[in-house]
Amino acid sequence: MPTPSTRTRLLHACYSFLLPVARLLLRNGISYKEFAEISRIAFVNVAGTDYGIRGRPTNVSRVSAMTGIGRKEVRRLRQLADEYSGDSRVQLNPLGDVLHRWYTDPAYRAGDGRPKRLAYKGGKVSFSTLVQACAGDLPVGAIRVELIRTGAIVVDAEGRMLPKRRHNVPDALDDAVISGIVYGLRALASTIAFNSNAPPGHARIERFAESNPLGDGVDLNKVRSQLRGRITAFTEGIDDFFATIDRSSDGSAKRIGVGVYYYEDDDR
Repeated sequence: MPTPSTRTRLLHACYSFLLPVARLLLRNGISYKEFAEISRIAFVNVAGTDYGIRGRPTNVSRVSAMTGIGRKEVRRLRQLADEYSGDSRVQLNPLGDVLHRWYTDPAYRAGDGRPKRLAYKGGKVSFSTLVQACAGDLPVGAIRVELIRTGAIVVDAEGRMLPKRRHNVPDALDDAVISGIVYGLRALASTIAFNSNAPPGHARIERFAESNPLGDGVDLNKVRSQLRGRITAFTEGIDDFFATIDRSSDGSAKRIGVGVYYYEDDDR
């Protein structure tokens, strides 16, 4: 039997990746036609920005040749691309950003590194200034009420607020789905794509651990619980490390990140 070509192996790998993607989209009412349209826009976008000459966008004819999409359609898709943001963080729930900054920004951390108790307003450092830094012009009171409702923060007898956890548990399915795509699928795919053409010695770190086939007597619930604790401790340690790096005042500045997740192979 001939050895599969790299092209064939890549297509097979993409198919295995698309199985859970298709499951995710169908569960949330997204049709193949809608997904195909977004895929075509993405292909046109990348072909137009990554393969230009001397810093100029790739012309329509070359984009058409690379993607197999007609020139008229390329023009239409380029116009549609303006409707989508390259940074999907803007679509995330701002509650998580408020909590994250409270734990990582030195201005909102006490001397022992823990989050400060914050008054609602007053002075340079307060809950109001924290919300304004993360959520722009969203109502401070509404953010406060929602964080209290979900148990993410508590209020002491003096009215000061203190977070109880680093992350807000999404209240709606769409929040969880969007967060999973932005911090999981998008980030991992970006690293894999970069490493496929990285200069020698400059590949981004990419590690994966998988168990041996599980025996019949394994208590999977116990294993899940232990892994949840280990992953939480690890990611919070990374979060603390990021807090030691200088923060830019420009919200659109470059970001770096580390992703860790637990999975069970449901498609096998």
